[in-house]
Amino acid sequence: MNKRERLKHLLAHAEQVLSKPYELGTNDCNIIVVRAIDILCDTEYTSIAYGKYTTVKDGLQIFKDKGFEDLEDLVSKHGTITEFPVIGDIMIDNINASIVLNDCVLAVNHTTKQFEVKRLSEFRNKVFYTIK
Repeated sequence: MNKRERLKHLLAHAEQVLSKPYELGTNDCNIIVVRAIDILCDTEYTSIAYGKYTTVKDGLQIFKDKGFEDLEDLVSKHGTITEFPVIGDIMIDNINASIVLNDCVLAVNHTTKQFEVKRLSEFRNKVFYTIK
């Protein structure tokens, strides 16, 4: 699959994320990011975690069992830190992570339990990875 097709699949993934409520293990920060990496890198991380945890602690343990310290460790394996994020890049912010979509970021609203699109400029102090 070429880069254009991968980005098309990534945008479809983002639409799906936005259409469902936030839920640990099926539609949360970890799952959306590992699915994005699967789309961009032809990996299969989603199947390792999807539907297999209901707490943050259990989700972290899945990464540790696969040899990663945390989600950022997995992301850094497939990317490099960038100061100028573009579509398809991954944002890491402690326990939160997300996907960059043009000049926006998918972000979870913990009050409404939904993902929403927020301006990238609101996240300038976060760490971003360009996926190789």
